[in-house]
This record gives sequence, structure tokens and C-alpha cells, in this order.
Amino acid sequence: MEHFDLCSPGDDTLQILIAEIVCTAAFVSLILVIKYHTQMNEGILGALSVSLALFGMIHLSLGISGGCLNPAVAIVQSIFQNIIYKNVKDDEKSIWLDKENEINPHWFDSKDQGYNVTYQSAWIYIVGSTVGGIIAGFFGIVIGWCHKAVETSAAENDGLISKKSVDYPTDRNMSRA
Repeated sequence: MEHFDLCSPGDDTLQILIAEIVCTAAFVSLILVIKYHTQMNEGILGALSVSLALFGMIHLSLGISGGCLNPAVAIVQSIFQNIIYKNVKDDEKSIWLDKENEINPHWFDSKDQGYNVTYQSAWIYIVGSTVGGIIAGFFGIVIGWCHKAVETSAAENDGLISKKSVDYPTDRNMSRA
């Protein structure tokens, strides 16, 4: 019987890693932009934007990686899965029956391998979420530099315009014409 474990990423490791990196980077970038570069950082629109972005990123990556987006979740999930897996008693195995009412071989043909499989795949979620957060941090720094450059340019242009004497039309000037 071939062993196939549902928690093992198999050949999809790179796809899962990329999904975690991209979705985490997009989500954290949105949080940084809302927090530091908008007026709505503490209002209802900021909270709504973050929650909708989280919902979107989880659903975008759900079919690929499960939508972890947080290294702490990956660590705790791995520990929790192993605790549950180790504490399953023989009489409780019925919750994991296959379609023929036989014990599902995906989980119980090798307990030693089952204990380690969540730890073997946890690195994907830890590295993916961490790299995505780092990319978002760099993106936030670049956005900050751009935002500062635009503000500086606007301030310089306001200074140049206000120093020039411009003869704006007034009612008195318009009546002479």
C-alpha cells in the first residue's frame, strides 16, 4: 500500500511557498499603507479594508496552501496537529474512516511518519509568511520614500507659486475690461 499523507505538500511545495509569500506580502503591504500613508488609519474604513483584504487573501490562497499568512499560526498549527494525532485512541479512529468504512490509510498506516509530517511541512508556511512580511516591509519603505518625495515636491512647488506675484482677476479688474 502506498503511503499518501494529507498533510504532506508533496510536489506542490514551491506552489504553496509562492502563494504564501505573495498573499502575505499583499496583505501586510495593505496594512502598512493604511497605517502610515492614509487618513483612515484608525477609522471604520481602515478596519473594513484590512478585514476585506484578509478575507480575500485567505480565499485566494485557500485552495493552494490553506491560507496561513502568519508564521505563528504555522507553528501552533503544527504543534496542535501533532498533539491531536498522538492522542487519538484506537476506539476514536472511527472518525477517520474512508468510504468503505475502513480505517483511512492516509493517517494511520505509519504513526511515526504521521507525527513528523506536520513538522516537515511547517517550514513552508513559516518561511513563506516571513519572506512575504519582509517583502511588504521593503515595499512599505519604498512607498514611504515616494510619499515623502511627493510631499517635498508639492511643498517646493507651493513655495515657488506663492513667491511669484500673480495678478488674479478681481471684480475691479474685470469691470475695466
